[in-house]
Amino acid sequence: EEVRAIKEAARQTRVGELGPNHSRVWSLLNHGAPFTMLVTLPLIFKALSPVLGDDFALGSFSANDLGPGCPRGPAHVDYPYSTLNSFPSDVLACQAVFCLDAFTEANGGTQVELHSHKARSHPDREKPLGTVLS
Repeated sequence: EEVRAIKEAARQTRVGELGPNHSRVWSLLNHGAPFTMLVTLPLIFKALSPVLGDDFALGSFSANDLGPGCPRGPAHVDYPYSTLNSFPSDVLACQAVFCLDAFTEANGGTQVELHSHKARSHPDREKPLGTVLS
């Protein structure tokens, strides 16, 4: 029931198509519940604290809706690493992903290359991804 409410709220906040079957909504906290509930889940703190320490801040909270037929984007690292030429040994940020649907090629799911963070470098944007969760 909560997932259904989140999915419906996300659909209502969609603005600005980025391409075929692709839209993004920034600043989800401005859209209230049920989004505020997600970022305060104890599971989030339990998962991120061992990596970031107990004193961390939310940098952004957005929805990225990739639908069926959405063209694949190139392999990339997310902010703040995307702005750096070389990566520090200390962790600067983590990404938490709330999957409202299964990640499948048929429905346009996000691709994630497992363990790519260990390379501590920008990926080759032309090279196909290796082990992929899609």
